[in-house]
Amino acid sequence: MNNKKFTITSAELNTTSTGFPHIEPCSIGTSTPNNIYFINNCGKTVEINFMATSEKNEFTDDATTFIGIPVPNGSTFSSKAILEESNARIIQFLLVAKAESGDATADLDIYCLDYI
Repeated sequence: MNNKKFTITSAELNTTSTGFPHIEPCSIGTSTPNNIYFINNCGKTVEINFMATSEKNEFTDDATTFIGIPVPNGSTFSSKAILEESNARIIQFLLVAKAESGDATADLDIYCLDYI
C-alpha cells in the first residue's frame, strides 16, 4: 500500500491567519489517496479542503468559493467517511490553512493513505 506524508511547518501556518495559502500535491502518479489523516496539535484550528486538478483552476480564479473543513486543535481528522460517500472522488491537492488568529506552535504532519 502506498502512503505519503508531508509536513506544514508552524512558520508556514503562521504566514496568514485565514484562507488557503498552502496547496499540497497529494497524488502519486495517477493514484489518489482514499484517506487523509492527521492529528492537529499545531496549537490552532486549521481548515482543510480537497481538490482535483480541474478544481485547482477554479480555486485560482476565485478562492472565496472554497470553504474548508475546520479541525480544532487537539482533534483528529480522517477523510475516510467523507470519501466513502463518493468513491469516485479524486483528490490530487490538499488546501490547508490556519483558521484562527495567533501563532501555531507546532508543525502539522498530514498523512495520505491507501492510494487507489
